[in-house]
Amino acid sequence: MKASYYLSGLALGVLIGGGLGYLIASDPKKKAKIQHFLDNVEEKIGEKVEKVKAKFSKETEEELIEEELREIVDSL
Repeated sequence: MKASYYLSGLALGVLIGGGLGYLIASDPKKKAKIQHFLDNVEEKIGEKVEKVKAKFSKETEEELIEEELREIVDSL
């Protein structure tokens, strides 16, 4: 009985989420707004990455490799 409630709730959530996602993605204005938001997020992350790189370089006088950089960003 509990499994059927779980599965029906899951199905309902997928349908509603998919419908809302389609409505947002099909509207060019909303799509542009979301893309602008994601661009801003990417820019802010890039700024933080540069700050971490600069701080690490000053302390150790070494260059970061990409793997170390990912570890530092994941820890933020």
